Amino acid sequence: IADFASANGLRLRGHTLVWGRFQLPQDLEAQVAAAADPAARLRALVHEHVQTMIGRYGERVAVWDVVNEPLDVFTGAYDANLFYRTLGPGYVAEAFVLARALAPEARLFLNEFFLTLPGEKADALVALVRDLRAAGVPIDGVGIQAHFFPGLPLVDPAALGTLVHALGDLGVAVELTEVDVSLWHFRDDADPLARQAEFLGRVATACFAVPACGAITFWGLVDSETWLDTFAPFDAFRPNAPVLFDGALAPKPAYFAV
Repeated sequence: IADFASANGLRLRGHTLVWGRFQLPQDLEAQVAAAADPAARLRALVHEHVQTMIGRYGERVAVWDVVNEPLDVFTGAYDANLFYRTLGPGYVAEAFVLARALAPEARLFLNEFFLTLPGEKADALVALVRDLRAAGVPIDGVGIQAHFFPGLPLVDPAALGTLVHALGDLGVAVELTEVDVSLWHFRDDADPLARQAEFLGRVATACFAVPACGAITFWGLVDSETWLDTFAPFDAFRPNAPVLFDGALAPKPAYFAV
């Protein structure tokens, strides 16, 4: 993937360096717990990991998602993951300082989800970014994942624009980083693909209406390989068909709307 991006002049996004929710090494918690100084051990492991990733891909990666999903799923509190429990809330700033030292030319982003509704979590994200900027932490941007999950109410894209504007006012770039919208939302429409296209066009418009919004990344290339069809509870709504190309790689109406 990295070679393909370089050969074709495509921007490559590195996702992700520090993430406490899923896909951690199975023995990580035990290693940290067994250490005489758990915090020092975890910091050393994070440094080794980030150094390895940036060393391997650094010159080909334009943007790193340095910290992914530091907040609780539904609230504005920190997610009580291993990094937070061992290092405290400062682990977020530490990760950015480390990434800047190892990748001075890359753009460094914080990435977060469940932000499409205004509320406590969106407010907490804005406050976190404000605090990081005030402390001189080298954060260049914020990624808003913008999954529109099946089974949940469909949010007015204008609310998304409000959050993009609030973050942009803090002096950071903003991108929509994991956009997908399940076709389930439009199941009762006469033409679900047309309605999906109209909605995703509004999402793109809401973001790009704000000068801070620089890019949109969809979470997957083709409908047939979407994560929603294999990840509970969203697999119950399959086929979700949430992105811009169908299983035959043909552009959908949403492609042209975006």
